[in-house]
Formats: sequence, structure tokens, C-alpha cells
Amino acid sequence: MFKRSAVLMVLVSAVAVSSEPLPYAFNLTVRIGTETLKAIQASLPPGSYKVVDVTSTLKIDLITPYDGHSPTIVRLRDTSGAEPRVLHTAQRAGTAEVTRLSSYTLCKEGVCFESPTPSVSAVKCKD
Repeated sequence: MFKRSAVLMVLVSAVAVSSEPLPYAFNLTVRIGTETLKAIQASLPPGSYKVVDVTSTLKIDLITPYDGHSPTIVRLRDTSGAEPRVLHTAQRAGTAEVTRLSSYTLCKEGVCFESPTPSVSAVKCKD
């Protein structure tokens, strides 16, 4: 009887571990002007909010849904002024198995957001 109970407990534990939701993966890059590209990688469980410091005044908010059906949110914010301002917000639907790929380039001409991979952009930074 004891052995059967132990086996049952192990099986229940294995099912509980395997049923935990997958984390959402983010692979982001940020370039400010002609500076070196900064790579940001994060993995967050469902229902999470994380602020990533790109610089002392440039932040990226990462928000994951609780339900697995709502989109993830990536928000680029400038906190250098009296009032923080949102420079760009991106939403991406899909399950946690989909890695969120995004790239930002910032310069005086504007903000260029590219997803899922960098491509030719309307915003061109001058050297």
C-alpha cells in the first residue's frame, strides 16, 4: 500500500510540474543613433510586468498576459522630461512558444520600430 501511494504521489507531482505555463521570451535590440546595438533578452511568466533599463532615461516595459490569449506588450518610454512619454507600443499575439523579436533605432529624426526582424525603415538616422 505504501509503495502504491508513493508512486501515485510521484505521478501527481510530475503532472503538476509539466502543467506549469511556459514563460514568454523576448529578444530585443536597441540602437541610439550610431551607438553600439544593445541586446536585451528576457523571459517572463504569464501575468508579469518588468521594466528594463536601456539607459538611465530610456526604459522598456514588458507585459505578459494572464490568459495566454491576449497579446504581449512591449512599450518604449523616455523618462528624461518632467512627464515620461511613450515613444512606441507594440503588441504581439501568440502563444508563449513564439519568441517576441523587436528592434528599435532612436535618433533625432525619430523612432524606428522593426518586428520581427530589422528591415528597411522609414526613419533614417543621419551619421
